[in-house]
Amino acid sequence: MLLILTILINDYFIINFHILQKNEIFYRFYILRENEFEIYKPLYFNLKEILFFKGENKKLTPYSVRFDWEMKINLFNLNFFYNHICNHGIDHKGEDRRQWNQIGFKKDFKIKNFYFLNSIGYVFSPFGPKRYLNNYNFIFLHKLIFEKNLKFLKFFIDLNFEGFYEIKKLKYETELKIYFLKNYLDFGLKGERKYGIYGLNDKKIGLKSIFFGLLNKIEEINFLYGHFFKNPNHSFFSKAFTKYRLVEKIKIFLNLETISPLKRQIPRFCKFEIGIEKEIKNLKLFLRHIERRDGNLYDGKTEKINSLEIELKNFSLNYFFEKKNFPYNFLLGINFFKKFSFIEYGIYLAHLYGKKEKGIIFEQGPEFLIKDKFKISYKSKITSEKFFENYGIFEHRFFISYKNK
Repeated sequence: MLLILTILINDYFIINFHILQKNEIFYRFYILRENEFEIYKPLYFNLKEILFFKGENKKLTPYSVRFDWEMKINLFNLNFFYNHICNHGIDHKGEDRRQWNQIGFKKDFKIKNFYFLNSIGYVFSPFGPKRYLNNYNFIFLHKLIFEKNLKFLKFFIDLNFEGFYEIKKLKYETELKIYFLKNYLDFGLKGERKYGIYGLNDKKIGLKSIFFGLLNKIEEINFLYGHFFKNPNHSFFSKAFTKYRLVEKIKIFLNLETISPLKRQIPRFCKFEIGIEKEIKNLKLFLRHIERRDGNLYDGKTEKINSLEIELKNFSLNYFFEKKNFPYNFLLGINFFKKFSFIEYGIYLAHLYGKKEKGIIFEQGPEFLIKDKFKISYKSKITSEKFFENYGIFEHRFFISYKNK
């Protein structure tokens, strides 16, 4: 069983669904996904995403997203880290749009069933504004965890204090989490007091939630970060894809991708994908819901599709049975790849067919295996103008990825 405590383990994968009680900002629930893995001992990478949902016009809709990624290295029994935190709106300008970078160190202690984590970090930025919509100089974290093994469960109390030191004063956010672990499931209660959600550093708000989630049975995980070459509109993109095995031959997958505007690393578009995969002998069936929404540069365009895909060896057939701002009904694709030592060359070709529109997707390029599960890749891509993942008729992408399968 995987524990969800950074201080107890090195590699872990978490997804939690938090159902919120009534609160001032009318959030209905949020999804927390956190992953940490070893890059090259003693260097580790951690990525945390929090996606908040609101109820608008009697519908649940993604409203804001928070990214928190961290690189850390363990030296002399201290964890030295660099992290980047940013908050963004989805389909609106956003309220909490704070961004900052931080360098610092962490120290962990253990006394019987108690675990203590303390960290201090200095807020800075080597890229862009020093602290966007933010005036913090130092950030402190104090974490206290109590663990107890019960007969059939593992019981935790997790108390966090996160302090933000401004020029003249220190303010603390609080978070109390009580949860239970059984096999690969966790569930519990959480209370939070947070600053800045309204976009004001002095405004504090409370959130209370019940939650449940998955801890292990990870089937596949893929992180990707890259750059567009010679693109007049976009610069960076990222991807975090996770697949979980629910029962034998049935899996659930979650994907989040972001595309940035030119020379800026903020989400111009956010793509969300959730689906189920079912294996039947040599066939794979995929049921997907996909949305692509605007980030903080809202212009009112949102695409949504629900699809059923059949995959057999290198061939795939995709039927889009529900769609918004998407002109195609079918996609027929074929995928070729060939391995040469540590190099894999791939070609993907697809034909799109709609009642009034026809289109193509063509993608090709090599991948280079660097170490175990790390790859550096170059892809060139041609897509039809009305395909919702078109970020230029000709795309050239360079990226590095981690894949665990």
